[in-house]
Amino acid sequence: MSAQNAVLVEISEAIAEASALGTEEGARAVAVLTESYDRMRSILAREDKGWVRLYDRGADSQFGLRLQDLKDWGRKLEESVPGAPWIGRGFRVRANFILKDGIQHGGIPAGGSQGVPDIQKYVDDPQNQENYFGPAARRKREHNLYTQGIAFWILDERTKKIEAIPLRQITSELMHPDGIGVVWAYLREWTHVNLETGESFPLKMWYFTDLAKDNRSLTVTSADKSEKIPVAQTHVIFAQHANPVGGLAYGTPDALAAWIWNGIARDAYMDGRSVTEALTRFALKATAKNKPAADNVAMQYATAHTAGGMAVVGGANDIQVLQGAQKGYEFNSLRPLLAVIATALDIPTTVLTSDTGDDSYASISSLDLPTRLAMQARRDEHIAFEKRVLAALGAPNATVSFVPFDTGEEVYRLVQAAILDYQQDTITRQQLADRIADIYGRPHANVPSEDQRPSVLLAKAMAKAAPKPAPAAGASSGNTSVASPAQGRSNGTGGQQGGNASNDIRRD
Repeated sequence: MSAQNAVLVEISEAIAEASALGTEEGARAVAVLTESYDRMRSILAREDKGWVRLYDRGADSQFGLRLQDLKDWGRKLEESVPGAPWIGRGFRVRANFILKDGIQHGGIPAGGSQGVPDIQKYVDDPQNQENYFGPAARRKREHNLYTQGIAFWILDERTKKIEAIPLRQITSELMHPDGIGVVWAYLREWTHVNLETGESFPLKMWYFTDLAKDNRSLTVTSADKSEKIPVAQTHVIFAQHANPVGGLAYGTPDALAAWIWNGIARDAYMDGRSVTEALTRFALKATAKNKPAADNVAMQYATAHTAGGMAVVGGANDIQVLQGAQKGYEFNSLRPLLAVIATALDIPTTVLTSDTGDDSYASISSLDLPTRLAMQARRDEHIAFEKRVLAALGAPNATVSFVPFDTGEEVYRLVQAAILDYQQDTITRQQLADRIADIYGRPHANVPSEDQRPSVLLAKAMAKAAPKPAPAAGASSGNTSVASPAQGRSNGTGGQQGGNASNDIRRD
């Protein structure tokens, strides 16, 4: 129990004791304590404004957010992505940063000959591309992590087919028996439709994760002991969590805190809009010397006039432009609220709002270090998760990487430094290749053997394609050479006929 809650409990107990006295002094004490109690609750309510209480189920709970919490928040956040500009912009910016240049694979067996399994065909499978490996599937994954905090896939271990599962079909989880906040299996409930008969019927199935499949049983008894639900024996489920928390079953959606502050910022902007409308409702103030003159002025200016018209007033009358009509609400004063939203999403404020403000072009066109590190952290999670999926497909030694966020100038400097080290004989050719491969985001590169170096292969190819030299004079080549019919003649082609065909154009 927090210290604030303990104080409230003590005040409540004191109020109960004072009420039990039934005396006038006790009544005064009740009034004082009640006022203190209400004031304390008001202070705590102000402190909690803009915050979301997540972990209030006890210190021993394995849950922060539960499955139902993820579903409830997911519905709100999914509606906000297309409807709320800052939330939608935040998703697009994060997804574009994280998935920039795609995910690179290496070391996946291909070919399927000489005893080598063809694992690459599973990666290239159209269904697997649609559900997991393709660009659209990766963007959907980021969307789920952004709005729901979790994404699910089921793998058929026999056919190696991957199927994306919506969160709404996951209804329960089976936790590690030692209560360490690790999920062993998920219960899926869905409705299957028979395409031939058109009939539909509900299905239930437990799916163990790829990390806990060795603990699979035939059935799992429901919580109320009323039924035994079967366990899929040839399928495993993959669950990727956003912002995982140690010791808890689930993390939190990326946009959770931003959604709260998005509402606060929107209200502030709408208030500013109302103030602007109020300031511009009256543009001019007319002063008249008496009531008839005032009525006349009011009638004249109540009539519509074209822009740039002329006003005619009497000597004692006056027209002034109201100061409020010359400027609107200072919306720039609300930028700190947008900075809170951007902070919650780990992206720069200028990128979130598309408002350059006072920032330089360099700061807008590149990622700052904190943003780059935040995006790299999510990339590292994708890499670890992708390796699990590839291992389940049969490629446990596959490599996964992203192209680094480094700009062209940074890459140039890093490559130049690596080459200088090699020229100074401080690193080997293999070490040079490894460093350059890391710079370009292609790890585990191998240096080719001496006769397979690109320059050697190019020289061999050019030598093979070059024409053979003509045989020397007098040499026996085995071929009979035939002289040109015009050989030795002075004509246009070297003959001696002269005339217009001759190359000799002298007339002397």
